Amino acid sequence: MKGFTSLLFETLAASEAVGATDAILASIEQTLFAKPLEETANGLLTRTVLHAERRVGEMEEVIRTLDHLGVDATLCLAVKKKLQRFVETRSAERYSQDPPERYRDVLSDPALRTNL
Repeated sequence: MKGFTSLLFETLAASEAVGATDAILASIEQTLFAKPLEETANGLLTRTVLHAERRVGEMEEVIRTLDHLGVDATLCLAVKKKLQRFVETRSAERYSQDPPERYRDVLSDPALRTNL
């Protein structure tokens, strides 16, 4: 939970800087708590391996925005690095015909295990 708390701090610091905290909290709540946690984990992790390349670009934009706002982007930089590792394993190509359905499928993939 320490990493989650730190990421939440980084996120809310940025949202406070632009006056969007209520919207951000509502979005996080909808994403994390609309479904059982295992179902949420299945969706988030399986989509991440498929869309990592696009998400690297999105994180670059987030990092630029945080820098512009004067908000520390330490965790966003780490997220970008983790996503880049998924890109380097060519996970989107490997899963293009048979996407993973569960987070355990992602965790058990030998190519990804060394990059998690």
